[in-house]
Amino acid sequence: MKKLVAIIEDDFELLGNGLGNVASLQYLPALAFANMADKRGIKLSFMVDVAQQLFLAPLRKSSRHIETQYSLWEHTVKTLKERGHDIQLHIHPQWLEASVEDDYYFLSNKWNLGGYTEVQQRQLVGDSIAYLNDLLRPIDPSYAVVGYKAGSWGMQPSSTLMSILKENGVNIVMGARDGMYIPGNGVDFRDMEEKSLPYHPNWSDLTKISKDKTGPVMLPMHSYAPGPVALANLVASKVFGRAKHVKRDMAHYQRRPTPKQIEGLSPLRGRQQLRLSARPYVTHLKIGDVPFSYLKSSFASVVSRLRRLDSPRIPIVIESHTKQFPGSYSDIERFLDHVMERYSNEVEFGTVSGFSKELQLNAALARP
Repeated sequence: MKKLVAIIEDDFELLGNGLGNVASLQYLPALAFANMADKRGIKLSFMVDVAQQLFLAPLRKSSRHIETQYSLWEHTVKTLKERGHDIQLHIHPQWLEASVEDDYYFLSNKWNLGGYTEVQQRQLVGDSIAYLNDLLRPIDPSYAVVGYKAGSWGMQPSSTLMSILKENGVNIVMGARDGMYIPGNGVDFRDMEEKSLPYHPNWSDLTKISKDKTGPVMLPMHSYAPGPVALANLVASKVFGRAKHVKRDMAHYQRRPTPKQIEGLSPLRGRQQLRLSARPYVTHLKIGDVPFSYLKSSFASVVSRLRRLDSPRIPIVIESHTKQFPGSYSDIERFLDHVMERYSNEVEFGTVSGFSKELQLNAALARP
């Protein structure tokens, strides 16, 4: 019987421009999400941004505040691992050229790891994996990094990065969604040859399928175009303030108005923005500051499409940002219960590392 494997991957990070605090944007919402999942027997995949930790590490002795955030990050990740959740790799390379001044982190505006030099890519990936191994193998000696989620979806040009990931044992990559086009960030996933099923990508063009079964397997994010009602609900949730909870937390934490240099940092230059227009708004499955009705309709749309595909095991990647969860916890719990009740015969929850093991046992689950 065909099974759809819902993989909730959480981009565990501060805001991409460096704003925020580990306590309010990572520790508290991640543990709240873990509590929801544990109650239902669901395992989550936390894709942790290690670049943030590599930047903070040498600054720990200079500031008790930085030491607290650094240590709290580690305690959170170890707690999630001890509770049986999956910990895999996420990288925001803009931390590479960061600096700190008056309690603010000033990051670069280069969000795409694929645009960095081979030396920078190799060091950042290698150091990140070594850090996670040192942190988590005392808890689980068999722990290994097998999955990578691109920060800000950026991994083009891809040949060098894919080679480095393979060398480091990564065999699942995520971050591509058909039609995604962000020229300011070097992201172009238009006209993907495979839009829904796992596939071996051509290293020089991730939108194409490789003829060989070599290297990491791409798990595409599934596209979704909200209908009028769902889109209206999404717009309303953005306008009327789920995200205000996050901003309010930061307002209490920061001591003065945010520097304009930081506010102007964004990977979305040139990206199709959320707006009502003749051109359909296309996005992908995600959990964050959106209402239950939107979560329900988006999942139903993707499941309906996947039912028509000929494959015994199809992963459904659901992007999550726990930093956006404050104010939305009840909607998220309703969504988890809805999936377990409405789709009990065809959907099960899985993890990145779990599906990696499935691919090793059955290579036919990924298209060559």
